Amino acid sequence: MTTIAEKSPELMTVSKFAIKQVIIGIDPGAETGLAFYSDSKIVKLESGSHSGMLFKVYEAFETENIALNVILEDVHADSTNFVAATFIKGMMNNPELKKQIPNEKNRMAYCINAACKRSRDSGMAAGLANDWKVFLEMKRIPYATMAPSKRDNAETLFNRLGKAIPKDLNGLIRTLTAPTKLNQKQFNDLTGWTKGSNEHTRDAGTLALWYAKQQKMISQN
Repeated sequence: MTTIAEKSPELMTVSKFAIKQVIIGIDPGAETGLAFYSDSKIVKLESGSHSGMLFKVYEAFETENIALNVILEDVHADSTNFVAATFIKGMMNNPELKKQIPNEKNRMAYCINAACKRSRDSGMAAGLANDWKVFLEMKRIPYATMAPSKRDNAETLFNRLGKAIPKDLNGLIRTLTAPTKLNQKQFNDLTGWTKGSNEHTRDAGTLALWYAKQQKMISQN
């Protein structure tokens, strides 16, 4: 019979009596991203279905000598409520979108579709985050939440800077708060991760890394 520790060797302790502190970053969604942070580095990334990732965290919870602490992206923690009319107005006035879709009726149809998708995604994310909170509270796993609006969207920032992006891009990224939308190279440079990743695991990874820094579990070198 395969033990939980054998399934997740990255989380095993070197001593039978040691307690390993593990931070798990969670990016909820139809495809949920998980990042496991321990010993001053990200040791594991996983993504998959909502239920599948819940079970992965349950497995970690059941592993002996592991103390979990979770940081969860949660739209409920966001004081900035999504307002479709404001969203559509902002998109309609976006200079880049005006160039791409000069016809006003076509641009309006595009903006309405985008607003509907954003609204659906926000509602789903809120429900999934609530599932996570119920599970974590039931298992008495300590957790904190972070609103999406409190995180820096790297892609948006780089687009806004345009040609003004500094040469030391890594230095800029290190100043961002739990950045989202990093590509794989940017993520690897920031975290030291050398294996594959996707947008969900990268968003979970930067969340875990940021939280570890707040908890002073990260090397300052």
